Amino acid sequence: MALSVREALDNTALKQGKLLAGHGGLDNSINWVTVVEVLDDVNRLADGELLITTAYGLLKEPDKKNRFIEDLARRRLAGVAILTGFYLPEITAEFIEQANKNNLPLIELPSSLNFSDITRSLLHRIVQSKFELLDFSESIHQELLQVVLSGKSFSAIAEMLASRTDAGIYIYNSKWEPVTGHELEPIPARYRNKVVLSFSTGKLNPTTEQHEIVSMESNYRNTNMANIVAPVVADGIAYGYILLVKPSSFFSELDRISIRHAAMVCALEFLKLKAIEETKWRMQGDFLEEILAGKWIKASMIMERGKLMGFDFSKLHNVLIIKLCVSVAAHNEIWLKNQLYQLYEVANSVFKNVDIKVFAKLRHESLVLLLEGETLTREEIAGAAVLIKEQWDKCTPGAGVLIGIGNNRLSIDQLTRCAEEAELALRFGHFLKLKEQLCFYADLGIFHWLIELYERKVDLRAMRDNVLGNLLEYDRKHGNQLMDTLESYLSLNQNIQQTASVLFIHRHTLKYRLGRIESKTGLNLKNHHHRLQLQMAIYIHKFLYTLE
Repeated sequence: MALSVREALDNTALKQGKLLAGHGGLDNSINWVTVVEVLDDVNRLADGELLITTAYGLLKEPDKKNRFIEDLARRRLAGVAILTGFYLPEITAEFIEQANKNNLPLIELPSSLNFSDITRSLLHRIVQSKFELLDFSESIHQELLQVVLSGKSFSAIAEMLASRTDAGIYIYNSKWEPVTGHELEPIPARYRNKVVLSFSTGKLNPTTEQHEIVSMESNYRNTNMANIVAPVVADGIAYGYILLVKPSSFFSELDRISIRHAAMVCALEFLKLKAIEETKWRMQGDFLEEILAGKWIKASMIMERGKLMGFDFSKLHNVLIIKLCVSVAAHNEIWLKNQLYQLYEVANSVFKNVDIKVFAKLRHESLVLLLEGETLTREEIAGAAVLIKEQWDKCTPGAGVLIGIGNNRLSIDQLTRCAEEAELALRFGHFLKLKEQLCFYADLGIFHWLIELYERKVDLRAMRDNVLGNLLEYDRKHGNQLMDTLESYLSLNQNIQQTASVLFIHRHTLKYRLGRIESKTGLNLKNHHHRLQLQMAIYIHKFLYTLE
Protein backbone atom coordinates (compact mmCIF):
# COMPACT_ATOMS: atom_id res chain seq x y z
CA MET A 1 0.00 0.00 0.00
CA ALA A 2 2.65 2.57 0.99
CA LEU A 3 4.65 3.67 -2.05
CA SER A 4 8.09 2.03 -2.00
CA VAL A 5 11.18 3.16 -3.87
CA ARG A 6 10.94 -0.03 -5.92
CA GLU A 7 7.37 0.81 -7.04
CA ALA A 8 8.29 4.44 -7.73
CA LEU A 9 11.06 3.30 -10.07
CA ASP A 10 8.54 1.19 -11.98
CA ASN A 11 5.44 3.39 -12.05
CA THR A 12 6.43 7.07 -11.79
CA ALA A 13 8.69 9.55 -13.57
CA LEU A 14 11.61 7.96 -11.72
CA LYS A 15 11.51 5.11 -14.25
CA GLN A 16 13.37 7.46 -16.59
CA GLY A 17 16.26 7.41 -14.16
CA LYS A 18 18.81 4.78 -13.23
CA LEU A 19 19.32 3.09 -9.86
CA LEU A 20 23.07 3.20 -9.21
CA ALA A 21 23.32 1.97 -5.60
CA GLY A 22 21.44 1.16 -2.39
CA HIS A 23 19.52 -1.85 -3.67
CA GLY A 24 19.05 -2.99 -0.05
CA GLY A 25 16.71 -0.04 0.57
CA LEU A 26 14.37 -0.53 -2.39
CA ASP A 27 11.49 -1.42 -0.06
CA ASN A 28 11.81 1.86 1.85
CA SER A 29 8.46 3.66 2.04
CA ILE A 30 8.24 7.14 0.50
CA ASN A 31 6.25 9.42 2.81
CA TRP A 32 6.92 12.66 0.94
CA VAL A 33 8.97 14.24 -1.83
CA THR A 34 11.36 17.12 -1.16
CA VAL A 35 12.95 19.09 -4.01
CA VAL A 36 16.04 21.08 -3.00
CA GLU A 37 18.45 22.95 -5.24
CA VAL A 38 20.75 24.29 -2.51
CA LEU A 39 21.10 21.83 0.35
CA ASP A 40 22.36 23.89 3.28
CA ASP A 41 20.99 21.93 6.24
CA VAL A 42 20.22 18.18 6.03
CA ASN A 43 18.66 18.36 9.50
CA ARG A 44 15.55 19.85 7.87
CA LEU A 45 14.94 16.54 6.09
CA ALA A 46 12.59 14.01 7.68
CA ASP A 47 12.37 10.24 7.98
CA GLY A 48 10.93 8.63 4.84
CA GLU A 49 11.38 11.59 2.50
CA LEU A 50 12.64 11.14 -1.07
CA LEU A 51 15.15 13.89 -1.80
CA ILE A 52 15.42 15.23 -5.37
CA THR A 53 18.32 17.61 -5.94
CA THR A 54 20.76 19.00 -8.52
CA ALA A 55 23.58 18.87 -5.92
CA TYR A 56 24.29 22.57 -6.41
CA GLY A 57 27.51 23.71 -4.73
CA LEU A 58 28.78 20.28 -3.70
CA LEU A 59 31.80 20.41 -6.00
CA LYS A 60 32.89 23.69 -4.39
CA GLU A 61 32.69 22.27 -0.84
CA PRO A 62 34.78 19.07 -0.62
CA ASP A 63 33.97 18.48 3.07
CA LYS A 64 30.21 18.62 2.47
CA LYS A 65 30.62 16.45 -0.64
CA ASN A 66 32.57 13.78 1.27
CA ARG A 67 29.88 13.37 3.91
CA PHE A 68 26.85 14.07 1.68
CA ILE A 69 25.48 10.51 1.44
CA GLU A 70 26.40 9.66 5.05
CA ASP A 71 24.49 12.72 6.31
CA LEU A 72 21.41 11.79 4.27
CA ALA A 73 21.52 8.18 5.50
CA ARG A 74 21.53 9.38 9.11
CA ARG A 75 18.28 11.26 8.42
CA ARG A 76 16.74 7.89 7.38
CA LEU A 77 15.59 9.13 3.97
CA ALA A 78 13.69 6.80 1.67
CA GLY A 79 16.21 7.59 -1.07
CA VAL A 80 17.97 10.34 -3.00
CA ALA A 81 17.66 11.22 -6.71
CA ILE A 82 20.25 13.52 -8.34
CA LEU A 83 19.71 15.30 -11.65
CA THR A 84 23.15 15.24 -13.27
CA GLY A 85 24.38 17.61 -15.94
CA PHE A 86 23.52 20.87 -14.17
CA TYR A 87 26.10 21.20 -11.39
CA LEU A 88 27.29 17.63 -10.99
CA PRO A 89 28.55 16.07 -14.25
CA GLU A 90 28.21 12.53 -12.95
CA ILE A 91 27.60 10.62 -9.74
CA THR A 92 30.97 9.68 -8.28
CA ALA A 93 32.16 6.23 -7.23
CA GLU A 94 32.45 7.59 -3.69
CA PHE A 95 28.70 8.39 -3.61
CA ILE A 96 27.90 4.92 -4.94
CA GLU A 97 30.10 3.22 -2.34
CA GLN A 98 28.55 5.17 0.56
CA ALA A 99 25.00 4.56 -0.71
CA ASN A 100 25.60 0.81 -0.92
CA LYS A 101 27.15 0.84 2.55
CA ASN A 102 24.05 2.53 4.03
CA ASN A 103 21.41 0.81 1.83
CA LEU A 104 20.29 4.25 0.66
CA PRO A 105 18.77 4.07 -2.86
CA LEU A 106 20.79 6.42 -5.10
CA ILE A 107 19.07 7.33 -8.39
CA GLU A 108 20.56 9.26 -11.31
CA LEU A 109 18.01 11.35 -13.23
CA PRO A 110 18.54 12.96 -16.65
CA SER A 111 18.63 16.75 -16.86
CA SER A 112 15.78 16.62 -19.39
CA LEU A 113 13.30 15.79 -16.61
CA ASN A 114 11.32 18.66 -15.07
CA PHE A 115 10.92 18.89 -11.31
CA SER A 116 7.18 19.33 -11.77
CA ASP A 117 6.86 16.11 -13.77
CA ILE A 118 8.69 14.18 -11.08
CA THR A 119 6.77 15.59 -8.12
CA ARG A 120 3.39 15.34 -9.86
CA SER A 121 3.73 11.64 -10.60
CA LEU A 122 5.21 10.81 -7.19
CA LEU A 123 2.71 12.80 -5.13
CA HIS A 124 -0.17 11.29 -7.10
CA ARG A 125 1.01 7.81 -6.13
CA ILE A 126 1.76 8.82 -2.52
CA VAL A 127 -1.70 10.32 -2.01
CA GLN A 128 -3.28 7.31 -3.68
CA SER A 129 -1.37 4.96 -1.38
CA LYS A 130 -2.42 7.00 1.67
CA PHE A 131 -6.07 6.62 0.69
CA GLU A 132 -5.55 2.90 0.22
CA LEU A 133 -4.00 2.67 3.69
CA LEU A 134 -6.90 4.61 5.19
CA ASP A 135 -9.38 2.34 3.44
CA PHE A 136 -7.58 -0.76 4.67
CA SER A 137 -7.33 0.69 8.18
CA GLU A 138 -11.07 1.32 8.31
CA SER A 139 -11.79 -2.15 6.93
CA ILE A 140 -9.61 -4.01 9.45
CA HIS A 141 -10.97 -1.87 12.29
CA GLN A 142 -14.58 -2.72 11.42
CA GLU A 143 -13.82 -6.42 11.10
CA LEU A 144 -12.08 -6.56 14.47
CA LEU A 145 -14.82 -4.51 16.11
CA GLN A 146 -17.47 -6.91 14.82
CA VAL A 147 -15.54 -9.82 16.33
CA VAL A 148 -15.75 -8.22 19.78
CA LEU A 149 -19.34 -6.99 19.41
CA SER A 150 -20.46 -10.49 18.48
CA GLY A 151 -19.31 -11.70 21.90
CA LYS A 152 -16.20 -13.49 20.71
CA SER A 153 -12.96 -13.26 22.65
CA PHE A 154 -9.19 -13.22 22.20
CA SER A 155 -9.01 -16.48 20.23
CA ALA A 156 -11.31 -15.07 17.52
CA ILE A 157 -9.27 -11.85 17.38
CA ALA A 158 -6.05 -13.84 16.98
CA GLU A 159 -7.59 -16.04 14.26
CA MET A 160 -8.96 -13.09 12.29
CA LEU A 161 -5.68 -11.14 12.56
CA ALA A 162 -3.65 -14.17 11.48
CA SER A 163 -5.81 -14.64 8.38
CA ARG A 164 -5.50 -10.95 7.39
CA THR A 165 -1.73 -10.77 7.90
CA ASP A 166 -0.68 -14.33 6.96
CA ALA A 167 1.32 -14.35 10.19
CA GLY A 168 1.53 -16.14 13.50
CA ILE A 169 -0.40 -14.15 16.11
CA TYR A 170 0.09 -14.59 19.87
CA ILE A 171 -1.67 -12.65 22.65
CA TYR A 172 -0.16 -12.31 26.14
CA ASN A 173 -1.31 -10.71 29.38
CA SER A 174 0.61 -7.96 31.17
CA LYS A 175 2.99 -10.53 32.68
CA TRP A 176 3.76 -12.00 29.25
CA GLU A 177 1.81 -15.14 30.11
CA PRO A 178 0.13 -16.70 27.02
CA VAL A 179 -3.59 -15.95 26.59
CA THR A 180 -4.16 -17.44 23.14
CA GLY A 181 -2.62 -17.67 19.69
CA HIS A 182 -3.25 -18.65 16.09
CA GLU A 183 -0.72 -19.63 13.46
CA LEU A 184 -1.08 -20.64 9.83
CA GLU A 185 2.16 -22.59 9.99
CA PRO A 186 3.52 -24.07 13.25
CA ILE A 187 6.29 -22.06 14.91
CA PRO A 188 8.11 -23.88 17.75
CA ALA A 189 7.40 -22.62 21.26
CA ARG A 190 11.14 -22.43 21.89
CA TYR A 191 11.53 -19.81 19.15
CA ARG A 192 8.54 -17.78 20.42
CA ASN A 193 9.77 -17.93 24.02
CA LYS A 194 13.16 -16.60 22.94
CA VAL A 195 11.50 -13.69 21.12
CA VAL A 196 9.21 -12.96 24.08
CA LEU A 197 12.19 -12.96 26.44
CA SER A 198 13.90 -10.32 24.29
CA PHE A 199 10.83 -8.08 24.49
CA SER A 200 9.79 -8.74 28.10
CA THR A 201 13.22 -8.19 29.67
CA GLY A 202 13.53 -4.77 28.06
CA LYS A 203 16.92 -5.68 26.57
CA LEU A 204 15.61 -5.09 23.06
CA ASN A 205 14.20 -1.59 23.30
CA PRO A 206 13.00 0.67 26.12
CA THR A 207 9.97 1.61 24.01
CA THR A 208 8.41 -1.72 25.02
CA GLU A 209 7.87 -0.11 28.41
CA GLN A 210 6.71 3.14 26.78
CA HIS A 211 3.70 1.44 25.15
CA GLU A 212 4.98 1.80 21.57
CA ILE A 213 5.01 -0.79 18.78
CA VAL A 214 8.42 -2.47 18.74
CA SER A 215 10.01 -4.62 16.03
CA MET A 216 12.90 -7.04 15.99
CA GLU A 217 14.40 -9.24 13.29
CA SER A 218 15.65 -12.76 13.97
CA ASN A 219 16.59 -15.89 12.06
CA TYR A 220 14.46 -19.02 11.93
CA ARG A 221 15.53 -21.93 9.72
CA ASN A 222 17.70 -19.63 7.59
CA THR A 223 14.81 -17.21 7.07
CA ASN A 224 14.83 -13.61 8.34
CA MET A 225 11.73 -13.17 10.49
CA ALA A 226 9.95 -9.96 11.48
CA ASN A 227 8.75 -10.00 15.10
CA ILE A 228 6.38 -7.14 15.95
CA VAL A 229 4.97 -6.42 19.40
CA ALA A 230 2.06 -4.05 20.02
CA PRO A 231 1.27 -3.23 23.67
CA VAL A 232 -2.43 -3.45 24.58
CA VAL A 233 -2.92 -0.18 26.44
CA ALA A 234 -5.88 1.56 28.11
CA ASP A 235 -5.70 4.56 30.45
CA GLY A 236 -1.91 4.43 30.26
CA ILE A 237 -1.80 0.88 31.62
CA ALA A 238 -0.48 -2.08 29.60
CA TYR A 239 -2.96 -4.95 29.98
CA GLY A 240 -1.15 -7.23 27.56
CA TYR A 241 0.79 -7.59 24.31
CA ILE A 242 0.23 -8.91 20.77
CA LEU A 243 3.12 -10.61 18.99
CA LEU A 244 3.11 -10.93 15.17
CA VAL A 245 5.66 -13.24 13.53
CA LYS A 246 6.21 -13.64 9.77
CA PRO A 247 9.07 -13.64 7.22
CA SER A 248 10.59 -10.16 6.88
CA SER A 249 10.30 -10.24 3.10
CA PHE A 250 6.50 -10.39 3.37
CA PHE A 251 6.10 -7.80 6.14
CA SER A 252 4.43 -4.54 5.12
CA GLU A 253 2.89 -1.40 6.56
CA LEU A 254 -0.48 -3.16 6.41
CA ASP A 255 0.71 -5.59 9.08
CA ARG A 256 1.67 -2.72 11.36
CA ILE A 257 -1.75 -1.10 10.86
CA SER A 258 -3.50 -4.42 11.51
CA ILE A 259 -1.69 -5.15 14.77
CA ARG A 260 -2.27 -1.58 15.99
CA HIS A 261 -6.04 -1.92 15.49
CA ALA A 262 -6.00 -5.39 17.05
CA ALA A 263 -4.30 -3.93 20.12
CA MET A 264 -7.10 -1.37 20.49
CA VAL A 265 -9.78 -4.07 20.23
CA CYS A 266 -7.92 -6.33 22.66
CA ALA A 267 -7.84 -3.40 25.09
CA LEU A 268 -11.65 -3.36 25.02
CA GLU A 269 -11.69 -7.09 25.75
CA PHE A 270 -9.23 -6.75 28.63
CA LEU A 271 -11.29 -3.86 30.06
CA LYS A 272 -14.42 -6.00 29.81
CA LEU A 273 -12.73 -8.79 31.75
CA LYS A 274 -11.46 -6.26 34.27
CA ALA A 275 -15.00 -4.90 34.76
CA ILE A 276 -16.29 -8.44 35.36
CA GLU A 277 -13.46 -9.10 37.80
CA GLU A 278 -14.09 -5.82 39.63
CA THR A 279 -17.80 -6.69 39.97
CA LYS A 280 -16.82 -10.06 41.37
CA TRP A 281 -14.41 -8.29 43.71
CA ARG A 282 -17.10 -5.93 44.97
CA MET A 283 -19.49 -8.80 45.63
CA GLN A 284 -16.77 -10.76 47.40
CA GLY A 285 -15.63 -7.69 49.31
CA ASP A 286 -19.12 -6.80 50.51
CA PHE A 287 -19.77 -10.39 51.52
CA LEU A 288 -16.42 -10.66 53.30
CA GLU A 289 -17.01 -7.37 55.11
CA GLU A 290 -20.38 -8.68 56.28
CA ILE A 291 -18.76 -11.85 57.62
CA LEU A 292 -15.75 -10.26 59.32
CA ALA A 293 -17.84 -7.49 60.85
CA GLY A 294 -20.33 -10.02 62.22
CA LYS A 295 -23.22 -8.27 60.43
CA TRP A 296 -25.28 -11.41 59.93
CA ILE A 297 -28.07 -13.08 61.86
CA LYS A 298 -28.24 -16.69 60.70
CA ALA A 299 -25.06 -18.68 60.09
CA SER A 300 -26.98 -21.05 57.82
CA MET A 301 -27.86 -18.21 55.41
CA ILE A 302 -24.24 -17.03 55.28
CA MET A 303 -23.05 -20.56 54.60
CA GLU A 304 -25.53 -20.94 51.73
CA ARG A 305 -24.44 -17.64 50.19
CA GLY A 306 -20.83 -18.75 50.56
CA LYS A 307 -21.56 -21.93 48.61
CA LEU A 308 -22.97 -19.86 45.73
CA MET A 309 -19.65 -18.01 45.60
CA GLY A 310 -17.61 -21.20 45.85
CA PHE A 311 -16.84 -21.17 49.58
CA ASP A 312 -17.47 -23.94 52.10
CA PHE A 313 -17.64 -22.52 55.61
CA SER A 314 -17.68 -25.99 57.15
CA LYS A 315 -13.94 -26.16 56.40
CA LEU A 316 -10.98 -24.59 58.18
CA HIS A 317 -10.46 -20.83 57.69
CA ASN A 318 -8.01 -18.09 58.55
CA VAL A 319 -7.55 -14.39 57.81
CA LEU A 320 -4.36 -13.00 56.30
CA ILE A 321 -3.80 -9.27 55.76
CA ILE A 322 -1.14 -7.87 53.41
CA LYS A 323 -0.26 -4.21 53.80
CA LEU A 324 1.59 -2.20 51.14
CA CYS A 325 4.63 -0.35 52.49
CA VAL A 326 3.94 2.84 50.55
CA SER A 327 3.03 6.41 51.37
CA VAL A 328 -0.69 6.64 50.63
CA ALA A 329 -0.50 10.43 50.42
CA ALA A 330 2.10 10.20 47.62
CA HIS A 331 -0.20 8.22 45.29
CA ASN A 332 -3.74 8.59 44.01
CA GLU A 333 -6.55 6.16 44.69
CA ILE A 334 -6.49 4.62 41.19
CA TRP A 335 -2.77 3.80 41.47
CA LEU A 336 -3.28 2.26 44.90
CA LYS A 337 -6.21 0.15 43.71
CA ASN A 338 -4.22 -1.12 40.72
CA GLN A 339 -1.33 -2.05 43.02
CA LEU A 340 -3.68 -4.02 45.28
CA TYR A 341 -5.24 -5.77 42.26
CA GLN A 342 -1.79 -6.85 41.13
CA LEU A 343 -0.96 -7.98 44.66
CA TYR A 344 -4.16 -10.05 44.71
CA GLU A 345 -3.22 -11.74 41.42
CA VAL A 346 0.14 -12.72 42.91
CA ALA A 347 -1.41 -13.96 46.18
CA ASN A 348 -4.25 -15.82 44.47
CA SER A 349 -1.82 -17.60 42.14
CA VAL A 350 0.45 -18.66 45.01
CA PHE A 351 -2.38 -19.95 47.24
CA LYS A 352 -4.02 -21.72 44.30
CA ASN A 353 -0.84 -23.75 43.79
CA VAL A 354 -1.06 -25.06 47.38
CA ASP A 355 -4.82 -25.80 47.19
CA ILE A 356 -5.87 -22.90 49.41
CA LYS A 357 -8.93 -20.94 48.27
CA VAL A 358 -9.10 -17.19 48.93
CA PHE A 359 -11.75 -14.51 49.26
CA ALA A 360 -10.39 -10.97 48.91
CA LYS A 361 -11.28 -7.45 49.97
CA LEU A 362 -9.48 -4.13 49.54
CA ARG A 363 -9.18 -2.08 52.71
CA HIS A 364 -7.29 1.22 52.50
CA GLU A 365 -3.69 0.26 51.59
CA SER A 366 -4.20 -3.39 52.59
CA LEU A 367 -5.50 -6.60 51.04
CA VAL A 368 -7.65 -8.75 53.35
CA LEU A 369 -7.72 -12.45 52.41
CA LEU A 370 -10.00 -15.09 53.88
CA LEU A 371 -8.26 -18.45 53.45
CA GLU A 372 -10.01 -21.81 53.12
CA GLY A 373 -8.24 -25.17 53.19
CA GLU A 374 -8.23 -28.71 54.50
CA THR A 375 -5.32 -28.25 56.92
CA LEU A 376 -4.04 -24.64 56.75
CA THR A 377 -0.88 -25.58 58.61
CA ARG A 378 1.52 -22.89 59.75
CA GLU A 379 4.10 -24.22 57.29
CA GLU A 380 1.64 -24.02 54.36
CA ILE A 381 0.57 -20.46 55.13
CA ALA A 382 4.07 -19.21 55.98
CA GLY A 383 5.57 -20.80 52.85
CA ALA A 384 2.91 -19.22 50.64
CA ALA A 385 3.29 -15.83 52.35
CA VAL A 386 7.06 -15.81 51.86
CA LEU A 387 6.58 -16.73 48.19
CA ILE A 388 4.08 -13.87 47.78
CA LYS A 389 6.64 -11.43 49.21
CA GLU A 390 9.38 -12.74 46.91
CA GLN A 391 7.23 -12.54 43.77
CA TRP A 392 5.94 -9.10 44.71
CA ASP A 393 9.48 -7.83 45.30
CA LYS A 394 10.44 -9.02 41.81
CA CYS A 395 7.59 -7.27 39.98
CA THR A 396 7.59 -4.09 42.12
CA PRO A 397 11.09 -3.51 43.56
CA GLY A 398 11.14 -1.15 46.53
CA ALA A 399 7.42 -1.51 47.34
CA GLY A 400 7.55 -4.05 50.15
CA VAL A 401 4.68 -5.61 52.09
CA LEU A 402 3.90 -6.54 55.70
CA ILE A 403 1.81 -9.62 56.46
CA GLY A 404 -0.28 -10.44 59.53
CA ILE A 405 -2.03 -13.77 60.10
CA GLY A 406 -4.64 -14.82 62.67
CA ASN A 407 -5.35 -18.22 64.25
CA ASN A 408 -7.22 -20.92 62.32
CA ARG A 409 -10.97 -21.06 62.89
CA LEU A 410 -13.53 -23.77 62.15
CA SER A 411 -16.63 -21.78 63.10
CA ILE A 412 -17.95 -18.90 61.02
CA ASP A 413 -18.84 -16.87 64.11
CA GLN A 414 -15.14 -16.81 65.11
CA LEU A 415 -13.92 -15.20 61.89
CA THR A 416 -14.47 -11.68 63.25
CA ARG A 417 -11.97 -12.39 66.02
CA CYS A 418 -9.64 -14.03 63.49
CA ALA A 419 -9.59 -10.82 61.42
CA GLU A 420 -8.83 -8.80 64.56
CA GLU A 421 -5.91 -11.14 65.31
CA ALA A 422 -4.49 -10.69 61.81
CA GLU A 423 -4.77 -6.91 62.18
CA LEU A 424 -3.02 -7.00 65.57
CA ALA A 425 -0.26 -9.23 64.18
CA LEU A 426 0.20 -6.70 61.39
CA ARG A 427 0.33 -3.75 63.78
CA PHE A 428 2.63 -5.18 66.43
CA GLY A 429 4.63 -7.78 64.51
CA HIS A 430 7.33 -5.31 63.44
CA PHE A 431 8.41 -4.93 67.08
CA LEU A 432 9.54 -8.55 66.97
CA LYS A 433 11.94 -7.61 64.12
CA LEU A 434 11.07 -10.71 62.12
CA LYS A 435 13.26 -11.35 59.07
CA GLU A 436 10.41 -11.85 56.59
CA GLN A 437 8.13 -9.08 57.96
CA LEU A 438 5.59 -11.86 58.43
CA CYS A 439 3.84 -12.34 61.77
CA PHE A 440 1.34 -14.85 63.12
CA TYR A 441 -0.86 -13.68 65.97
CA ALA A 442 0.46 -16.62 67.99
CA ASP A 443 3.96 -15.09 67.80
CA LEU A 444 3.09 -11.81 69.53
CA GLY A 445 4.12 -13.11 72.94
CA ILE A 446 3.92 -10.40 75.59
CA PHE A 447 1.71 -8.28 73.33
CA HIS A 448 -1.11 -10.80 73.91
CA TRP A 449 -1.07 -9.80 77.58
CA LEU A 450 -0.92 -6.08 76.74
CA ILE A 451 -3.81 -6.40 74.29
CA GLU A 452 -5.89 -8.17 76.93
CA LEU A 453 -5.08 -5.50 79.53
CA TYR A 454 -5.95 -2.77 77.05
CA GLU A 455 -9.30 -4.40 76.24
CA ARG A 456 -10.03 -4.57 79.99
CA LYS A 457 -9.49 -0.80 80.20
CA VAL A 458 -6.40 -1.14 82.41
CA ASP A 459 -4.52 2.18 82.60
CA LEU A 460 -1.39 1.16 80.71
CA ARG A 461 -0.31 4.77 80.31
CA ALA A 462 -0.01 5.13 84.08
CA MET A 463 1.95 1.87 84.30
CA ARG A 464 4.41 3.20 81.71
CA ASP A 465 4.73 6.67 83.18
CA ASN A 466 5.43 5.32 86.67
CA VAL A 467 8.63 3.81 85.28
CA LEU A 468 9.57 5.86 82.20
CA GLY A 469 7.68 9.13 82.66
CA ASN A 470 10.68 11.22 83.77
CA LEU A 471 12.90 9.68 81.11
CA LEU A 472 10.41 10.40 78.31
CA GLU A 473 9.92 13.97 79.53
CA TYR A 474 13.68 14.54 79.65
CA ASP A 475 14.07 13.29 76.08
CA ARG A 476 11.23 15.53 74.87
CA LYS A 477 12.76 18.64 76.44
CA HIS A 478 16.42 18.07 75.65
CA GLY A 479 16.25 16.08 72.44
CA ASN A 480 18.50 13.42 73.91
CA GLN A 481 18.28 9.74 73.07
CA LEU A 482 18.13 8.13 76.48
CA MET A 483 15.17 5.89 75.51
CA ASP A 484 17.02 4.54 72.47
CA THR A 485 20.11 4.01 74.60
CA LEU A 486 18.13 2.11 77.24
CA GLU A 487 16.38 -0.12 74.72
CA SER A 488 19.62 -0.98 72.90
CA TYR A 489 21.44 -1.67 76.18
CA LEU A 490 18.74 -4.07 77.41
CA SER A 491 18.27 -5.82 74.05
CA LEU A 492 22.04 -6.47 73.84
CA ASN A 493 22.13 -8.05 77.33
CA GLN A 494 23.89 -5.09 78.93
CA ASN A 495 26.97 -5.47 76.72
CA ILE A 496 28.75 -2.09 76.85
CA GLN A 497 30.97 -2.67 73.81
CA GLN A 498 28.16 -3.87 71.50
CA THR A 499 25.74 -1.16 72.64
CA ALA A 500 28.29 1.62 72.05
CA SER A 501 29.03 0.18 68.60
CA VAL A 502 25.34 0.03 67.62
CA LEU A 503 24.73 3.60 68.82
CA PHE A 504 27.98 4.89 67.24
CA ILE A 505 29.14 6.46 70.50
CA HIS A 506 32.16 6.06 72.80
CA ARG A 507 31.91 3.74 75.79
CA HIS A 508 32.42 6.65 78.18
CA THR A 509 29.48 8.47 76.53
CA LEU A 510 27.36 5.33 76.93
CA LYS A 511 28.26 5.00 80.61
CA TYR A 512 27.35 8.64 81.15
CA ARG A 513 23.95 8.09 79.51
CA LEU A 514 23.29 4.97 81.58
CA GLY A 515 24.00 7.02 84.70
CA ARG A 516 21.46 9.62 83.59
CA ILE A 517 18.91 6.85 82.97
CA GLU A 518 19.35 5.47 86.49
CA SER A 519 19.04 9.00 87.87
CA LYS A 520 15.81 9.76 85.99
CA THR A 521 14.12 6.40 86.65
CA GLY A 522 15.40 5.73 90.15
CA LEU A 523 16.19 2.16 89.10
CA ASN A 524 19.47 0.22 89.16
CA LEU A 525 20.41 -1.26 85.77
CA LYS A 526 22.43 -3.97 87.51
CA ASN A 527 19.35 -5.17 89.37
CA HIS A 528 17.50 -7.95 87.52
CA HIS A 529 14.07 -6.96 88.84
CA HIS A 530 14.64 -3.31 87.95
CA ARG A 531 15.71 -4.26 84.41
CA LEU A 532 12.53 -6.36 84.08
CA GLN A 533 10.41 -3.35 85.10
CA LEU A 534 12.17 -1.19 82.51
CA GLN A 535 11.75 -3.81 79.79
CA MET A 536 8.04 -4.18 80.53
CA ALA A 537 7.59 -0.41 80.50
CA ILE A 538 9.33 -0.22 77.10
CA TYR A 539 6.93 -2.83 75.67
CA ILE A 540 3.97 -0.87 77.04
CA HIS A 541 5.38 2.33 75.51
CA LYS A 542 5.71 0.67 72.09
CA PHE A 543 2.23 -0.76 72.39
CA LEU A 544 0.69 2.62 73.21
CA TYR A 545 2.74 4.36 70.50
CA THR A 546 1.35 1.96 67.88
CA LEU A 547 -2.22 2.51 69.05
CA GLU A 548 -1.79 6.27 68.90
